[in-house]
Amino acid sequence: MGHSRVPEEVKNRHQDTAGRDRSHSRTSQAAAERIAVEEDDFELVHGSGNIFRDFGDPNPDVEQARALLAVEIIKVLDRRKLTVRGAEEATGIAASEFSRIRNLKLSRFTLDRLIAIFYKLNPEVEVTLKFARWKPAMAEGKLHPPIGDAA
Repeated sequence: MGHSRVPEEVKNRHQDTAGRDRSHSRTSQAAAERIAVEEDDFELVHGSGNIFRDFGDPNPDVEQARALLAVEIIKVLDRRKLTVRGAEEATGIAASEFSRIRNLKLSRFTLDRLIAIFYKLNPEVEVTLKFARWKPAMAEGKLHPPIGDAA
């Protein structure tokens, strides 16, 4: 029972690495995969500008707004080089909240909660929301309004 069942060549596989050049085999494999992908037929589908809508989320505009606010909060944390603990000390908001935001686990957050967190990090910034009416042409990929611009 004390004997290993690993074959001798497997045990010794890392002992003669100088004689092998694996980078060539990896690049050859990657090139072959690229060629295979290029030969496949793909249909190009234009998105609506809101990935949540494109994937059928029941509240795509709210989800996109939450994601965009989370990105802005993460930018502030990065710019100020704040850890989740540092953000907690600066704002009084639990580090676990910042951890969820950094990991984009946003289901627990409402838009107003994310705006409040953003404001506590950046009180000198004014947040403005603009709403655009959803148009069927957007769903067909014919119109791509900039995010936040009214149509």
